[in-house]
Amino acid sequence: MRHPGDKGVPEIRRKRNLLDLSLAGALVLLLPLAGAAAMGKPLAAFLQFPPKTPDVTHAPFSLPVFLGLTLLILAATVPLLLRLVSFRGGDGRRKPVLPFPWWGWTGAGLGAASWILAWSRFPWLGGFHAHTFTPLWIGFILVVNAFTARRTGRCLLLSRTRPFLLLFPVSAGFWWSFEYLNRFVGNWRYVGEVDFGAVEYFLFATLPFSTVLPAVLSTRELLLSYPRFDRAFREWKPLSPAPPHPVLRADGVPPMDVAKGAIRAPRRRGTPAAGRGGGTRPGAIGLAALFLSCAGLVTVGIAPGVAFPLVWVAPPALLISLAALRGEPHILSGIASGDWRAAVSSVFAALLCGFFWETWNFGSTAKWVYAIPYVDALHVFEMPLLGYAGYLPFGVLCAGIGDLVVGFVRTEQKTFPVS
Repeated sequence: MRHPGDKGVPEIRRKRNLLDLSLAGALVLLLPLAGAAAMGKPLAAFLQFPPKTPDVTHAPFSLPVFLGLTLLILAATVPLLLRLVSFRGGDGRRKPVLPFPWWGWTGAGLGAASWILAWSRFPWLGGFHAHTFTPLWIGFILVVNAFTARRTGRCLLLSRTRPFLLLFPVSAGFWWSFEYLNRFVGNWRYVGEVDFGAVEYFLFATLPFSTVLPAVLSTRELLLSYPRFDRAFREWKPLSPAPPHPVLRADGVPPMDVAKGAIRAPRRRGTPAAGRGGGTRPGAIGLAALFLSCAGLVTVGIAPGVAFPLVWVAPPALLISLAALRGEPHILSGIASGDWRAAVSSVFAALLCGFFWETWNFGSTAKWVYAIPYVDALHVFEMPLLGYAGYLPFGVLCAGIGDLVVGFVRTEQKTFPVS
C-alpha cells in the first residue's frame, strides 16, 4: 500500500541532497587537513592505512572543565527528560498490531549468542573474538525492527527495504569518516585486535561500521511508536511563530516523507524554520552555522587537544547549515514551530544505541578504549561519563544522513496485514 505522502520526489531535490552529502563529506575530509598543514604538521600520518592511533598528548583531568561541561550538558538534556517523564497526554499502552515475528526471535538468538562469544575467553574461539561485533548488532537491528513491526505493523526493514539496505554501505563510509577524524584527536584506540594487513583491516572494520546508521534509525522509529514519546514533543516550546505541523498517523509512526524519510514541517520558501513574518533571518543563521562548523573542523587540525568536541558537533552543524542555506527542511526544522520529535527521537536513539555499544564493548576481547582530555573520569564501561554527551549531536547527524539516504530511494510504504 502506498502512503499518501509517497508521490515521488523532484529529481532536482534528490540531486541537491546528494550534492549536500558530497560537499559535507569533502569539507570533513579536507578542512582538518588544512588546519594541520597550516601548523606545519606532516600530513602523511593522517592519510596512512591501516590507520594508526596518533600519539597525542592529552591534557589531564580538570575539575573546572568537568563541572562546566556538566552544567552545559545538564542544561541541554534535563528539560527533555523532565518533559518526557512529566507529560500526561498519552493514551495508555498500545495493543500489538502483529505477533512478534520469527525473524525477531532469530535476531534475539543471534545477539545473545554473539554477546556470550564476545565476552567469553574460550581458547577454541581463537581470532573469532574479533568478529563478534557485527552479528551482535545485526541481531540488535532485527530485534528493534521486530518490536516496531509488532507495535505498528510496519518497520524500516520490511516497509522500506531498499533504502534500509542502502543504509548499510552508507553507514560504513559514514563511520570511516570518524575514524579519519580520530587521527587528529586520538580520543579512542582499538586493543586486542588481530594484526591485519590493509585489505583485511578494511574488510574487518567496514562490516561493523555498516551497522551504525541502521541501528540508530531503527531505534528512532521504535521510540516514535510510543504515544508518550510522540505526543510529548509534538507541540512543545516553539521558537518562532509558524503554521502547525502535520500530525503523525494514527499508529504513531512518523509519515515517512520520500524526500527525507522523517517528520517534516511544511516548507516555507526560503526558510525551513520560520515563516516570513520576521524574526532572525534563516539565511544568516545558516551562513553563520556554515562558517562556524567549517572553522571548527579547521581547528580540529590546528589544536585537537582543545577542539576535540567539535569532531561531534561540527559535522551535523555543517549538514544542517547546507540545507538551511537552500531553504530545505532538515532534522531541526520542526523545532521552530514546536515539533521536537525528529530531533529529540534522534538524540535518544543514538544515546540508547551508545549505551549498548559501550556495554557490549566493555567485556569484549577486541575492543576500543578512550583517552579524552580534561574529563577522563567516572567511567561508565570504557567511556568517561561526559563522553556520552557526544552521542547527542551524533544522533542528529545520523538522522540527517539517514533521512537523506532513505529519501533518495523511491519506494512504497508497505503495511502488513494482521495475522
